[in-house]
Amino acid sequence: MPAKKQQSGKEQQSSSKKGSERIVDNAQKIVSSAIHVLEEEIAAGILAAKKLENKLIDVEEVRGNQDELMNRIRRDTHEAVDLFLDAFSALTQQLNSYVDKSKTKESKSRSASVKQQYTPSESTSNVFLEAAKIAKPGEVIHFQLLISDDEQLTQLSLQKSAFTSNSIHRIELRNISVKPATIQIKPKDKAEITITVKIPKTAASGIYHATFTDKYNPKVLIILSLEIAA
Repeated sequence: MPAKKQQSGKEQQSSSKKGSERIVDNAQKIVSSAIHVLEEEIAAGILAAKKLENKLIDVEEVRGNQDELMNRIRRDTHEAVDLFLDAFSALTQQLNSYVDKSKTKESKSRSASVKQQYTPSESTSNVFLEAAKIAKPGEVIHFQLLISDDEQLTQLSLQKSAFTSNSIHRIELRNISVKPATIQIKPKDKAEITITVKIPKTAASGIYHATFTDKYNPKVLIILSLEIAA
């Protein structure tokens, strides 16, 4: 019976996690750097204020006047708080900008991937995978094959082939990678194979196809299709 098809534009969970970890790590570095700079600026400001205060004000006399002393403390405290809030606002804007850029990048990556489930024991016909969007020269396209079988031990070894368009234009094998190329999973376990296609910058427009075969199940052909708009 035909293999079940489920297409999705979502990226692999592992890639999403790595992308999130990079965002958090970079955000922590930005926060740490901002706090360090803020501490240095406040310390330098306090030192300069003390020097100026000693030149212009009779410090001992001011300290003897409790009301004036409290007013000065309040003013200094407000200035320090304002400085911190300004720095925090600038940091927040920078973080928001970074997160937005990361989301945009991940969204583009997700839109260039497609996933389908494949059950070897149920598959007696071809498996067809089509790219989720029209690609451009220089882009990277991902095809994901989710392997699972509840009945038997599964062995799969993909033999890749070049993409061709009208038997004229080609995407050579060196631009195609399969990871892992060979798998073996127990019944009810799952594994995922990712086929990555790096489209050459000189690729011509057209619809390209490639036919992958399974070394252990020659009856099944895995057909990949993508369209390039130069």
